[in-house]
Amino acid sequence: MKDFNAIFKTYSGKTRTKLGLKTEFGSKFIHGGYTGNLALYYEKMLFSKLLSLKKLNGYLNSTKFSSVLEIGCSTGLLPKYMHETFKSKKYTGMDLSEKSLEIAKENFKQGQFIQGDFIKSNLKNSFDLIIALDVIDHVYDPDAFLEKIIQKSNKFGYVRSYRGYFEDLTDHKIEYRDYEGIYYNNLSIKKIKNIFKKYNIKNFQLMKEKGRDRYFYDSDLGRKWKRSSDKERIKMLEFTGFTDEDFKKIPAGLEMSYEFIEKSKNKITAEFLDLNVKYEKKEHHIQSEQLIITFEK
Repeated sequence: MKDFNAIFKTYSGKTRTKLGLKTEFGSKFIHGGYTGNLALYYEKMLFSKLLSLKKLNGYLNSTKFSSVLEIGCSTGLLPKYMHETFKSKKYTGMDLSEKSLEIAKENFKQGQFIQGDFIKSNLKNSFDLIIALDVIDHVYDPDAFLEKIIQKSNKFGYVRSYRGYFEDLTDHKIEYRDYEGIYYNNLSIKKIKNIFKKYNIKNFQLMKEKGRDRYFYDSDLGRKWKRSSDKERIKMLEFTGFTDEDFKKIPAGLEMSYEFIEKSKNKITAEFLDLNVKYEKKEHHIQSEQLIITFEK
């Protein structure tokens, strides 16, 4: 019965999407998304695509901008973990979830934060750079979303789609999963190119990128250590065979070493790192290709 209900709700969601009755984001994002540890959830999501994150960091450090808007900023993790890059910039974060923004304001106190739907927003300011990571995958109108980014950008745009690279689609494939309260979009490369042509933007790139090249890095272990209680840390010391001094050397940011992961007394698993067990399965998105869209006006 459960499977039947899921199928029915999916079909119902598709039908209502076709009829134009779904014109809002799913409630999952509006309410912060998740009933568990919200801060931990978004941290895991951010670092699940570490190769892509390193690419973004390199892009930011090679691009001259003074103001930036991050759409779907969630809990403000970009300026938190790339603090050296963002501390001298005028940073604005925008998200649907007020709950997420409460955490973001603590993670980057000097930033400005706006709650709302970017597509429908009436932003007075424009920005040198606009960033949107894995947001276009879930919007109800990908074309309007990308066009508004172009309109509100003074110079640059950086848009990542984790769902992949679809050269064969003539139109976006948009599905609303009613039982999840979320849109899932497969983006048409042809339509994206037409949007840039419409705005006479010739300096753009559509790139393929992988999220990770291995399941776990030392930085996964370092972040686990940082967020753990004293009691949990004792268990970590026993499990890994490392000392307090060892853990002080383990990175917790964008680093991609795996020396400590390999040296652990016991095998490091997704469960040990508080990560989804899918991390250890080949079909998980950490192994799949993403689409990265950049442009310069």
